[in-house]
Amino acid sequence: MYRKSLHKRLLYHKQKLTSIDNMKKSFLAQDQTPGSSVAKQQGKQYWKELTKFASTVS
Repeated sequence: MYRKSLHKRLLYHKQKLTSIDNMKKSFLAQDQTPGSSVAKQQGKQYWKELTKFASTVS
């Protein structure tokens, strides 16, 4: 019983992390247009902080 619930929790967190990763990939793919490099740096910093926050919360 305990192992099953632990497995479910691990699976849930894995899905959460992969969905965040997919969001990040799509966000960075949109950012391929030639534009301001400052905005790109801010976007990368935003995603770094967001993933760090998500990993501490889960």
